[in-house]
Amino acid sequence: MLNFPWARRILPRTGTQKERTPFLERRLGVWRILIAADESSSFRLPNLQWGVVSTHFPLLIRAYKDFHSVSPKLFWLLMVTNLWYAIEDPLSLYFSNRLLLLIQRSVLEGKIHTSLDKDLCIAIIARASCSAFSGFVQWASNGVKDQYRMLVCYRFQEWLLRANLARDIEASQDNEAGLTVNTKQVFYCLVRLIDLGKEIISFLLQLRLLLHLLGSEFASAGLASIVMCFLPLILDNMWDNELWSKAYVKQAVNDDYLRQEALTSLAKHTYKAEVMGGNLSGYLLNGRVLSIFEFQNHSHKLLEYQKVHDALSHIPNGDVEDLWKRSTTALPSMFSNLCNDGPMLYIGLLALMNPSQVSVVQLAMLEQAATRLRYTFSFAKHIISLYPTELAGLKNFYRLLDLKNKMKDGCMPYSPAAGSSGLSLEVRNVSFNYPGAKSERDALKDVSFSIKAGQLVVIVGANGSGKSTILKLLTRYYDTTSGTVLIDGNPIEDYRIADLRSVTASLTQEHTLFPLSMSENIGIGSPSSVTNLDKIAQAAKLAGAQDVIKNFTDGYDTVLEPVKTAHLSYTGRGNEVLKNEYEKMEKTTNVSGTSHLLGWCVY
Repeated sequence: MLNFPWARRILPRTGTQKERTPFLERRLGVWRILIAADESSSFRLPNLQWGVVSTHFPLLIRAYKDFHSVSPKLFWLLMVTNLWYAIEDPLSLYFSNRLLLLIQRSVLEGKIHTSLDKDLCIAIIARASCSAFSGFVQWASNGVKDQYRMLVCYRFQEWLLRANLARDIEASQDNEAGLTVNTKQVFYCLVRLIDLGKEIISFLLQLRLLLHLLGSEFASAGLASIVMCFLPLILDNMWDNELWSKAYVKQAVNDDYLRQEALTSLAKHTYKAEVMGGNLSGYLLNGRVLSIFEFQNHSHKLLEYQKVHDALSHIPNGDVEDLWKRSTTALPSMFSNLCNDGPMLYIGLLALMNPSQVSVVQLAMLEQAATRLRYTFSFAKHIISLYPTELAGLKNFYRLLDLKNKMKDGCMPYSPAAGSSGLSLEVRNVSFNYPGAKSERDALKDVSFSIKAGQLVVIVGANGSGKSTILKLLTRYYDTTSGTVLIDGNPIEDYRIADLRSVTASLTQEHTLFPLSMSENIGIGSPSSVTNLDKIAQAAKLAGAQDVIKNFTDGYDTVLEPVKTAHLSYTGRGNEVLKNEYEKMEKTTNVSGTSHLLGWCVY
């Protein structure tokens, strides 16, 4: 190990200490790193834990069934193209080797030979056809994959939207409901497993071709040539010591580095008012109060910052994975590179001892076959190393889909009787506390009252007295902790939630606008009337919003809270024309009182 002053060896823990701390500790630069102890064998595929794979096997089966159901035709096209990619490299390698051998024979014989010329022509045509067909498959598969990705992402996003919309308030507050899922990542997780299968098939076919090559064209090289071809694959795994493939935690423990980060944060918005109001910039500079002119003309150094900068000038604070590489010896890397050249060096020694046994063409064939085999193996290993992280995203997707509601829906339909003036309510001995509330005090305690059909009732009380809580119970956002809420004499839990909410309307103090047009914001409460512009205009008039809406250029089609999709590239920020156009895009329109007025729904 190189003698870096900022790097310390990992000290092995023994006896009871090892049992109490199942990790290794290391200092690299400003960082302290805790690395989970790895008790697996030295030859392994990184992060490949068959227990994890077997545990998630039912999930993968379910995922691929869903994957297939989106478009069976595109699914099998994707599988066929990946099968071709698995065959392509070994097949291309075979045609290349055969073409090289025939060219060598043609050059050595130096005369026209009908049989040889025929074989050579066939080899040329086969190699050219393989290349042309590969190009066509690559062009076609890109379109297939993009189309399939789009369909899968749309379908999976639809399933997520359905699950999120159907989730009740209490279930939405569950920790799992806050999981973030990207449907593109779910798609590529499934594709990655197909890629892994492709690489495994390709590796086995290339391995068979290499063994055939060593057994026929290089029979004189013996067993040593086979060992030379496989030695790099073995050593790469034995010496695979990359930090990114390990489970670790890092923490900055250098006092000067921590102070530097703290001083840098003082310029952020969080502390801006205090720094400006207290004129604290003087302390950061040279310990005295400075004028604005002195501060802006850069004539004074940031003395406090300069102190920590000087202290850190010889201590690395870069990425821990790069520091990890720098703290190890170069011998494994040097020996690994020599092993990669092993087959060529070995054949070179054979040629030195007996030139008649080896040709340049044979050497090129062996080098090409061994290189492709190593590349395929390394790529498959890379896919395996990343797969546990991607599998976690797939698991989160189905956890969101399978998250159950906390409240049970009733089975009794609710439809007001003809000529009814409304529904009757009775709250009988109701107590309630919010799920997960830290306060031992109930939000409602033994509350009872009744409201007859058609009555106008105003509930008043101090802040925190439970007014909003009562409304949430009446609209079945939550169920009571104890007591009963009766609607028309029946427990509220017996009714279907959708039926109850279809005959009620809620207008909150701060109504949230949806990123939809103004007409949809008004009519969304009555799906049957959402396209009826006459009813929407009538509702806007009754709410006093009609004059406000008419002032907009797009009228009822105006979107006050548009979805943000615009992006100005870094290079485009210097272009005033583009910048002006960007600032016009997707701007939020603020109109006082509009959100409250649009809260009225059409019935």
